[in-house]
Amino acid sequence: MTTKPIRHPDAPPVGARIEIPAHFDLWMRGARIGTVAHHSRGLNGAPDFIKVRMDHPRVRNLLRIAQSDWTFIKEL
Repeated sequence: MTTKPIRHPDAPPVGARIEIPAHFDLWMRGARIGTVAHHSRGLNGAPDFIKVRMDHPRVRNLLRIAQSDWTFIKEL
C-alpha cells in the first residue's frame, strides 16, 4: 500500500522558485536560485527536508535543506 506524503505547512511547494539561505556554501559560491524538486518527511525523529535543483550549471546534485533552515528561504 502506498501513502501520499503529507506536506509540511511551512515548506515551499514542489515546483516553487526559491533563493537558498545565505549561510549555505553554495550561496557564497554564486549558486543562489533553484526549484524545489522534492519534499520528504524525516524518519525516526529526523526533521523534514526539501531537495532543490539549483540553476547554476556546475551544481549537479540536489541540495538538501532541512526544516530548521526553511525560515531563511526566500520564495521568488
